[in-house]
Amino acid sequence: MLSPSEPLIVIDSNEALPQHKAYDFRPHCVKHLFAGDYSVSCGEAGEVLDHFVAVERKSFVNLLLEVGAGRDRFERFMDRFRQIDHAYVVVECTWEDVLNPNHAEYLAAKRRALKRGSRRWIQPAHASGTVLSWLRRFKVPILFAGIRAQ
Repeated sequence: MLSPSEPLIVIDSNEALPQHKAYDFRPHCVKHLFAGDYSVSCGEAGEVLDHFVAVERKSFVNLLLEVGAGRDRFERFMDRFRQIDHAYVVVECTWEDVLNPNHAEYLAAKRRALKRGSRRWIQPAHASGTVLSWLRRFKVPILFAGIRAQ
């Protein structure tokens, strides 16, 4: 049984839940959040603190999509996300992965682009420059956490 002061992990209802099976979120609940994939709930009333603390999780592939085709949408999200006192973006790769042009995700992006007849794909300089510009512009920490355990 959860005590009134114990925190509860809150997973956003818009998040695809099957991917969370790799995490051991106990206890947790699912609710619509102001922004982000995760927040916490605590206190006597179980108030969700999503306007105070939130985490947005990104895989390396998601990050590359946000740098490229999803950039406008992600920047609108970041405008909203930065209103949260303690907002963090956690990326499931290392900064070294982002800088490595031979990383499997870059090579896969290149193959997909060439297959559709495009000569343009996300390169490490583009991805790293975009991330650095987001850090400066939005003032939201972007943490490179490495690959989660399978």
